[in-house]
Amino acid sequence: MTDWIKARMAERTSWDGATIIAVSVMVLVATPIVKFLAWPALIYGAWTLYQGE
Repeated sequence: MTDWIKARMAERTSWDGATIIAVSVMVLVATPIVKFLAWPALIYGAWTLYQGE
């Protein structure tokens, strides 16, 4: 089992796959947070557009 893991760690495609998985997980975790933060930003942008200098 450890030989198989060591062999995979030496392959570039394994690193590519691990990177794709890590980025995908980060996107899935961050999506609700970004959606939550987008509403206050949208409201603030509309407020500043409405307000005069």
